[in-house]
Amino acid sequence: MADILEGLVIDIIDGEMLELDVEYAEAGIPGHYGAHEYVRVCERDRSGRHDADADECAALMAVTYQNRRVRVLVQGRDDQGSLIGVVDVLTESESDHNPRGRNHS
Repeated sequence: MADILEGLVIDIIDGEMLELDVEYAEAGIPGHYGAHEYVRVCERDRSGRHDADADECAALMAVTYQNRRVRVLVQGRDDQGSLIGVVDVLTESESDHNPRGRNHS
């Protein structure tokens, strides 16, 4: 099972990477994630970004993710240690509902 992180996007680094303030981690290895993680976004549908230049991609990332609560399905880490994951914006009800409670595993 893939690890899952939830938290608030506090910064957009570029057109592919965001900075996440981790509020919840469901991880196979306890303590595997820090309070802040850099996440390289791996999208299910890249149609909105594949023809855009770097500035346009960063702007689209900011509109989509900046200051929003998200869930990250972790796919792994890149060669620089950043996470690679599928990122979904949470609705208000999803971000408040967590049956397993909040922890920083």
